[in-house]
Amino acid sequence: MTRPQPEYHPAAQQSRRERSGLAFLLLAALVLGAVVLGVWMYNALLRGDVPEEGPAAAPTTT
Repeated sequence: MTRPQPEYHPAAQQSRRERSGLAFLLLAALVLGAVVLGVWMYNALLRGDVPEEGPAAAPTTT
């Protein structure tokens, strides 16, 4: 049984390369967005608005 010879399509190879470039740009944008979101969440949630005198003590009741 003979195998059919593979056909060469130079245009298809070029479009595949363009698609991989676009995929790389999308991946880089997602990674950058994740880093920016992580920094924002760290600043907003973890650092928070901690008073300078430290944690508030419970009021004393008499």
